Amino acid sequence: MRCVGCGAELQFSYEDKEGYIDFKKFNALISIDKQAICKRCFSMVNYNIDILDHNNIPNKTYNFELLNSRNNIIVYIIDAINLEFYIPELTIVSKNTTCKLVIIVNKFDLLKNFNLENKIKEHYSNEINKIKINYEKIFFVSAFKKSDIDELANFFLSFPPLIFFNFVGPSSAGKSYLIDKIYEKIVYQKTSLTTSLFLKTTLYKNVLRLPNNSKFVDYYGFTRKDDLRYYLNNSNFKKVYIEKSPKLIGYQIKDTQSILIEGAARFDFFGEDIISFITLCNSNLKIHKTSIRKKSDELIKKFDFPSAKENELLGERISLFFELKKANAYDIIIFGLGVFRVMNCSKIIVEISRKINVLLRESLL
Repeated sequence: MRCVGCGAELQFSYEDKEGYIDFKKFNALISIDKQAICKRCFSMVNYNIDILDHNNIPNKTYNFELLNSRNNIIVYIIDAINLEFYIPELTIVSKNTTCKLVIIVNKFDLLKNFNLENKIKEHYSNEINKIKINYEKIFFVSAFKKSDIDELANFFLSFPPLIFFNFVGPSSAGKSYLIDKIYEKIVYQKTSLTTSLFLKTTLYKNVLRLPNNSKFVDYYGFTRKDDLRYYLNNSNFKKVYIEKSPKLIGYQIKDTQSILIEGAARFDFFGEDIISFITLCNSNLKIHKTSIRKKSDELIKKFDFPSAKENELLGERISLFFELKKANAYDIIIFGLGVFRVMNCSKIIVEISRKINVLLRESLL
């Protein structure tokens, strides 16, 4: 028997492993005809705690050859903030499957405060179209917006019966929560899927039957080693997780001043005029302004994020140099940390772990 929340096979022997449930609790639930969930799912749902370390849960690959039939549709879900980092995965999906592909850019509400919805949609659509993949449709949605859920529900119901909608994509993109909302709209009943902010909540695929005998298949997500969140413990993962649309916080920076995002990243600024720097990240992160002359090694000691163990995993730090056009505004996206807008700056140096992916684009914010 499997956990209805994460799909793991239930077991009674190893409390620190996936699928564990106390034998007495299991029997009590079965005796009253209730579905059983594992201890991990129970802890996430009721206490917002993940008792497993996601780094001990290996990535599972998708076998797209098994899905290459007319009755299968791939539904690829990405979160809006980190979309550009997942373009390579979209290319792989397109090359390895012959079935229809639907792309859902989820958590779009995290960007909607900026009154630039059409500009952001156009940019993301262009980025996806650059890789020249074939897709049925692309949606920009929030699982919290009723009209978005209605649109998705009507889209899936427009297909004939006996279709398998296979939901895939990166971990922490809100996949299971979105499925839960769509399913509730169609069936008028919530699912038993476990949803949480943590990485790799879903461990094995879960299948939900629709009234027309089509099925939603909720697949496990995957993580990337160039994502800062990959190296964080569960406590510090909460510190960077962006759950709701963050308030943009602006800073006025002078030439040769620096900004630290705790101990995770450092920005050194160069420019003749006052430089504008705006952060889009978790508001719990401490932002520290200092002089470029001060050494990072000493400054980082003031913060407990990342932890000593996490810094050991992150390894060597490097400096990335970006030459900028002073009159333009740019976004610096740090995978797993946030988006940082800079303007009136001629050069910026970003100091960060060599393992973490950093992108520069003309600003959308």
